[in-house]
Amino acid sequence: GAKPGKSKKERGVFLESIIDNRDVAQTKAGKKISWLYGRTGTGKMLPPFVVYGGAVNIKPEWASDEIFTDVRDQNGVVIPAMWRANPAGSVDSDMFREYVTGIIIPSMRGAGVRNEDGHRGVYLLDGCQTHLSNTETTKLLKDAGINLYMRVPNTSSESQGEDTVVFR
Repeated sequence: GAKPGKSKKERGVFLESIIDNRDVAQTKAGKKISWLYGRTGTGKMLPPFVVYGGAVNIKPEWASDEIFTDVRDQNGVVIPAMWRANPAGSVDSDMFREYVTGIIIPSMRGAGVRNEDGHRGVYLLDGCQTHLSNTETTKLLKDAGINLYMRVPNTSSESQGEDTVVFR
C-alpha cells in the first residue's frame, strides 16, 4: 500500500497482479533489484527470478505468490517465481544455475524437450560472464537437451528488446 517515492533516486517495483493493490517491492538498504525473465518460443512468459540488493535473505513481504504464468513442468505443475537476495542485488553464477535448474529446465521438460534427436530445445541468452563462468550449469543444460546460443556481449540493447541494460 505504499506510495512511490518523489525523489528521482527512490525507485519501486509495482507488482501487477489479479489483486492490484500497488504494493511496492524494494529494500531499504539498497534499491538495486535484478529481475531475470524470459519467454518460451510460443510466447508464454517464464516465471521471473528476482534478486533484491542490500540484503542477504528475502523478507516474506518482498515475495509474492501472485506472480505466476501458465508455463508448467513435465508433471503439469505451474512453475513458481523465484525470490533471492544478496548485497549487490545481482544474479551471480550460482543464482543463475539455480534459475536454470528451477525454471529453465523444468519449463523445457514441460514442453517436451529432452536430450534426444528431434526433441532438443534452444536457450538464447546474453553472453555475459555470469551465464558462461559455471561449466556445471552449461553441462546441466546440455544433458537436458538444451542448446545454448549466446548473443554478442555488450549488444543486448540492440539484440534483446526486453533488456534495458547493456552489460559492461
